[in-house]
Amino acid sequence: MLPKQHRFASRPEIRQVFRAGKRSNSTSFTVVQAKLPSRKDLPWRLAVIIKKKVAPLATARNAIRRR
Repeated sequence: MLPKQHRFASRPEIRQVFRAGKRSNSTSFTVVQAKLPSRKDLPWRLAVIIKKKVAPLATARNAIRRR
């Protein structure tokens, strides 16, 4: 698991990244990156989001995130 300082703390931050970020697609996942002016103190932050299409059960999605 990532240290707390490198995880997103709120939904508005995640929404901002999805709206303003650049997307890089793969067959398995999508990476969205964006600079957040509100968090200049941290070089990077990461969120892992698994679609329900990949794993319908929340327990399965959480297991994928932890790997």
